[in-house]
Amino acid sequence: GINAEYMGKRKMGGINESMNIGYRIIDIEENGPMSTFGLCPLLDFIIYPEKSSDSEELLSFEEMLVSNIGKTIELIIYNIVHMKKRKVQVVPTERVGGGLLGIKARPEDYSTASVRVMHVLSFLPNSPLHISGLMPNKDYILGTNEEVFTDLHEFEIFIKRHSGETVQFNVYNSESMKIRQITITPNDKWGGNGLLGGDIGYGKMHALPHVVLKDEDEELEKELAKSEKKNSESSDSDKEKNQNLASPSEAESLVKLKEQSTNSIV
Repeated sequence: GINAEYMGKRKMGGINESMNIGYRIIDIEENGPMSTFGLCPLLDFIIYPEKSSDSEELLSFEEMLVSNIGKTIELIIYNIVHMKKRKVQVVPTERVGGGLLGIKARPEDYSTASVRVMHVLSFLPNSPLHISGLMPNKDYILGTNEEVFTDLHEFEIFIKRHSGETVQFNVYNSESMKIRQITITPNDKWGGNGLLGGDIGYGKMHALPHVVLKDEDEELEKELAKSEKKNSESSDSDKEKNQNLASPSEAESLVKLKEQSTNSIV
């Protein structure tokens, strides 16, 4: 059902039962069954529950696709930047040289995908990060087509393992909100310290920025308008009763988010 090329790829960090597994869309075949839905490769996931609410085992995603060849099915698409789900209807189709959905995808935890990125903070002139054309603070390394990184340590291991080699990465830019591919050649001969020569941030403080969709923004404005109207009516009522009530101040709850960064990859 899903292109086998990616189902068998090794992914750093592995998968366990506690993860919210979806299928990250890597590539979409032109004129394939899912080519008309405006999908965003690497940012969109297909979510398919493999257990029902009463914990009964369901068909695997691939088994479900095979059993519905030629039939219309409904899939849930989740975008990790907008953090919203939408439904699409598609017909799994047998085609020569292509999967039933016409996509390449791999299983990943979609609930933490926006955090499992490497935020490019800064770099030195002529360093491998600088030469690659990355933009400080605005670029986020998502991984490669074959691997994602569950933490900064895994990224460091990957960089050390590929020292002296040219590696292609998928990068999300928060200003353009687009993904591009760049190449980096980690090495210790560029004239400075480290294999990359820059600062990389990881953790909740360095997650992909949430982008509110227009319709979601309108919903928030409506809720705000309702809240303001309610507060205004409440205020008028208080004045009529000549009550001077002071609203109690609420104690702020400060949650310190774990932030990890490194000055250089050595």
